[in-house]
Amino acid sequence: MVLAGTFATLGRSSTSIARARARSRRSARLSSSSWSNARAGRRRIAAGAIAGDEDVAKSARAPGVLYDDAFVGSDDAFESKLEHNAAVLRRFVEALEGGAECSDDECGVDETNEAAEWIRQTLVRRIETGGKLQPAQAQILLGDVVENLCTLAHEGSVEALCALQAVCYRNASACWKVGNSHNMFAYFRTMCMEGVEEPIRCSAFFLASTLVAFNEDLHRVVAKSRFTPVLMQMLQNKCQSIEACDMEWRDVRGLSECDHGLNCVRNLSQNPSQTKLLVSNGAVELCGSFLKTHTGVGRVNAAISIANLIGRGDNDERLNADETIMEEIVDLFRKAIDGQSYDNLKHTVWKYTQGIANVATMEAAKPRLAKAGVIPLLVRVLREKQHQWDRASFWAASALWNLAFDDDVKAQVVAEPGVFEALEEARRLGSENTKMKARGALWMLKPPEEETKKEDGTTQNVGLSQEDMQKLGAIENAKAQVMLSYEWHHQAQVMQLKEQLNARGFNVWMDVDRMMGSTLEAMAAAIESSDAIIMCISGRYKESQACRTEAEYAYTRKKTLIPVKVEKGYSPDGWLGILVGSKLYYNVYNSDMMTQAIPGIVTAVEAIHNDAKAPKFLQKGAGEVVPDARGDMSADAASAPPAPTSSTTSSSQGVSVPVDDDAMERWLNAVGLTAYVHVFKYQHIQGKTLLKMHQELGQLSMSDQHLLLQNILGIQSYGHRLLFLSEIEDLIGPLNGELRKLAERPSAPPPMPRPKRGAPKRSGGGRE
Repeated sequence: MVLAGTFATLGRSSTSIARARARSRRSARLSSSSWSNARAGRRRIAAGAIAGDEDVAKSARAPGVLYDDAFVGSDDAFESKLEHNAAVLRRFVEALEGGAECSDDECGVDETNEAAEWIRQTLVRRIETGGKLQPAQAQILLGDVVENLCTLAHEGSVEALCALQAVCYRNASACWKVGNSHNMFAYFRTMCMEGVEEPIRCSAFFLASTLVAFNEDLHRVVAKSRFTPVLMQMLQNKCQSIEACDMEWRDVRGLSECDHGLNCVRNLSQNPSQTKLLVSNGAVELCGSFLKTHTGVGRVNAAISIANLIGRGDNDERLNADETIMEEIVDLFRKAIDGQSYDNLKHTVWKYTQGIANVATMEAAKPRLAKAGVIPLLVRVLREKQHQWDRASFWAASALWNLAFDDDVKAQVVAEPGVFEALEEARRLGSENTKMKARGALWMLKPPEEETKKEDGTTQNVGLSQEDMQKLGAIENAKAQVMLSYEWHHQAQVMQLKEQLNARGFNVWMDVDRMMGSTLEAMAAAIESSDAIIMCISGRYKESQACRTEAEYAYTRKKTLIPVKVEKGYSPDGWLGILVGSKLYYNVYNSDMMTQAIPGIVTAVEAIHNDAKAPKFLQKGAGEVVPDARGDMSADAASAPPAPTSSTTSSSQGVSVPVDDDAMERWLNAVGLTAYVHVFKYQHIQGKTLLKMHQELGQLSMSDQHLLLQNILGIQSYGHRLLFLSEIEDLIGPLNGELRKLAERPSAPPPMPRPKRGAPKRSGGGRE
């Protein structure tokens, strides 16, 4: 059965396009007159739709059927029908390339369209009913059918374009043959620039989206052909409003060129190598407008494209502000898993799992996705057989890992039946990358305790063993131990930092080659064993699940975090910006900056290390009541500083300065220099030593003052150095080289109860 009207009359481009195709052909030239005559009926119908002829427009937009059993015939007759239709296509293409002048009947235009339509329908039936698709595609690929369909496609045949789409569905070799060997994307670009009719564009975009969906090697071909900018411009011109799209021709599935074009954008956006090209050509803005003006699969693809392109870098308000988009994404995802159509299209599970994993990087999206029911669906992806199960499992584990960064959502994931068993199965059976994602998700859901039970029933603290330390090349009598948390793209820079710290007597843990088995377990042991965690921050660091896991684990273990920038111009935002807060940044993005930053990093870590070695009641922030040097004061009472005197106070009157470490910490906090508390404590700068430092600074030139603060105290920020110089003048007086004396302390409050006998005394505490 031949479908009346729709497929036999909507597949030809205008006369000018036919002539352009004929002129560009290097082999036998095509007579444009015969080909344009064969398209006349189609142009009349398209023109009627544009002019407003209701009857003609209705037929042009008629949805038709995906397939008709009577027309396709039985599977047993497939080979004979294929042979017949292949011969029809061959005769027509030979006549076409021979430049024969003939009427439509003589050239067999209708019969040729019917042959291409039969190929489309017989493959679509197998796609929709779960029949044996690949054997049928393989038989079609063996002969000259694909070559002849490509020839017709280059001439603007809708039937040929749609038949090629079915041939390429989930078939990477067919995609490569059509997309690369027949230079299809160059044709798509020319087609858009020369302005062909809407049915041809719609069918061409459907084919383009299929090609990039099922063969990622073609993404390089797309970039080389410069098709992406033309596609984006076409979508911006045609699809900015729902009214414009309602006027367009829609294919047998009821989808427009905007829907298929957005599907193509979404498939390209899932490849990180295409991100820069898409963003620079306005893809994010275009997808944002789709959210406001479209419905159905085009809207979902627009949202996932935004998440793929910028979701990991920003919480895009276009997605957060939309009240229903998260639920629509989950609804499509559910239907894809169930094998159901959404907007008359079957969708690939792993691709939308990837989209959800990227959406789940947005903090505001996590609870909405969970409420919409995404958690049990992700578990199903892990446990059920899927097309490309390993890739689907990779992204499902990644999505669960991302969701677990929200504590409330994490509780829902933990409560989901079968989630741990599903992740364990992926950890055992998946590829190395999938195993890594599954381990990460399991780690976030069940982090280790500070103590672990051994086989003999005893417990041991989490930390690096002596054997692990030997593997890391531990230094005997090291000054301190640090862990370098970094993203692998910056490994070369971080290795330089490691060498600099090793040379200064530090033990440095850096996961270079995963020498100790499970990276996450080794990471936890390194964090527990380290005095400080040096976070080598960059845009990639912020986007990395593993880096976020390391940083948040260190934060929960109350480890000191020292951020160093390995990427020039990057300003931490999102979770990373919250975690590091107002901490001092050391710039190490080139060798010179690293050399300048090392003294400050070394001083800070040594101060932390020495603080950790001290008895607990002497450590910073311990808060216990302890005696001062005289044995009769609480820590808080002894360190409470009196109000500072005016900067003009004479030396005979004395000046008030922080007289111990706690008071010094409060002063530094008050003046905005919190980042240097450990440095001043390590250098024992308070009371009389602060006065002496004031005198030394007063005897130096301004440039030498900056060098002293930079090299001795590690204050790399020019603004922080100026701030300290200004505040010390306000506190003590002008930097004129005079040595001041401390003011008399007010009388002490009543003595606090003494601690138990034998308690150690505060070193360096008490009055000056």
